[in-house]
Amino acid sequence: WDSGSNVGEFDGHSKRVLSCAFKPSRPFRIVTCGEDYLVNFYEGPPFKFKLSQ
Repeated sequence: WDSGSNVGEFDGHSKRVLSCAFKPSRPFRIVTCGEDYLVNFYEGPPFKFKLSQ
């Protein structure tokens, strides 16, 4: 299922990302958490930064 097309950029963390979760139904969302103690939310595709907590 890898089409090779870009689905977005995941900016927002200043340190390594430790975990990632994907919601595979509409609206599609990705959540990441990192060593910088941030939880970032993205919506897409194309996935764009939505919110940080």
